Amino acid sequence: MTLEINSLLPYQFVKDYILNGIHVGKWTLSERLPSENELVRLCQVSRMTARKALSELTQEGILKRIKGLGTFINSARMSSSLLEIIDIADEIKQRGNEHHCSQILLKETSVPDIIQQLGNERPRKIAFYSEILHFENEQPIQLEKRYVNPVIASDYLQQDFNHITPASYLMEKAPVTELTHEVKAVMPSDTTRELLQMQLQIPCLKLHRNTWSGSNWATISDFYYPGDRYSLTA
Repeated sequence: MTLEINSLLPYQFVKDYILNGIHVGKWTLSERLPSENELVRLCQVSRMTARKALSELTQEGILKRIKGLGTFINSARMSSSLLEIIDIADEIKQRGNEHHCSQILLKETSVPDIIQQLGNERPRKIAFYSEILHFENEQPIQLEKRYVNPVIASDYLQQDFNHITPASYLMEKAPVTELTHEVKAVMPSDTTRELLQMQLQIPCLKLHRNTWSGSNWATISDFYYPGDRYSLTA
């Protein structure tokens, strides 16, 4: 990503410089970000502009500033890209953290009504279904509930999703040609709240995603994130 300072307000240019650096893994969670003086030199802006950019990113929960130590990525509010499909394992590793997953449920099930409405060359009565809990540094960060079309992944039920992610498996089996997203804030069920280790009255971010591979629907997925520890960005 190339940023043109002439097309942005100076403080917004500095913010985008930092956000792009975080996105591409330029800095890890434990690594100090450039100081105000360093940003002045790197971005050729005033110190007031650099300070404003750092202050806004701190207020937005993306950065944390520790007195006497510097500015760091705020690990308490991890973020995920909304407009592209990225394996959460890769996403977490890009932040310098450890990922592992736990397979909660994997079974054959009847096709829900929502799938019948998607438009398929040959309507089917059976779908595969999985529930996987993803962890970042031992903390649960995403509950994934996914319906999968047996046409595009006939051996889905034979996979061990304690060791691989559904996303990594499916991206090899059936490249996505179309997708839709819907994001809501919802109150979690008791089971979801317990799995994500959330406190009472804290909402979830729920990402609903439909994908197609060619003329077939591929997956219907719901992803739940702790609303106080996660943000979706685009």
